[in-house]
Order: sequence, then C-alpha cells, then structure tokens
Amino acid sequence: MSYKYDGNHSCVYVDNNGYTGCPSGYWANPLDNMCTTLCPADYFAEQTKQLCVTICPNGYFADPVDRLCKTDCSLTPEYYRLSLTIGTCVQFCPSPYFSDNSTYDCVQQCPLNPLMYAYEITRNCV
Repeated sequence: MSYKYDGNHSCVYVDNNGYTGCPSGYWANPLDNMCTTLCPADYFAEQTKQLCVTICPNGYFADPVDRLCKTDCSLTPEYYRLSLTIGTCVQFCPSPYFSDNSTYDCVQQCPLNPLMYAYEITRNCV
C-alpha cells in the first residue's frame, strides 16, 4: 500500500511492520491513500506507526477532540477514559459506568477515599 505525500509530491509506503513513510506530523489516511495532518471523522492518529485507525492500540484512548490516540483524554471539554478494553474518550459515561472527576475515568464503583456515591441521574460520582 502506498500513500501520496503532497509536501514533496512523492509516494510513501507501509513496511512489513505496518509503519508508514509519512513524515512526522502526518498520518496515513486509508480512505484516500494520502498522508494527512488530521485523520478523517471516526479515525484517530496512531502516533507510533503514523496511521489513521478506527481503534486505538491497547493502553490508548480515541480522543474525538483532536482525533489522536492518547493515554489521557481532553479536559476541555471534559472527557473520560472508558476502560482500557473499549479504549475511547466519552463526555458522558454510559451505564453501568459513572464519571469520576478525580481520575477522569469511567468507573463501575465510585471511589472510597474520599468517599463518593454513584448518582444514577447524572451518572457522576458525587
């Protein structure tokens, strides 16, 4: 698979390990086979291999604010990390999760220290 890089009008390739030849600050967009500075909607920039992906690697979260795979979610606006297995950032934690403002994680049980309670209506730990 090759990707077009308009910076110097060249084609770059994906090697056997999945790494692209797109330059730093660019990601390989699989929808149009071009190196891009912003991944398309519903895709996220995977920093290691310089690829736009729909699912971030383990330990990373898909942040819809800047469309990057990151270890933490954006705080403006507030986003919460929705479990390592799901690997996405959300503004509102879905059931059965609650938003924990001390860690910015979606949790199934609110913290005990300090003691917080799960508020069903807002899905927040209070």
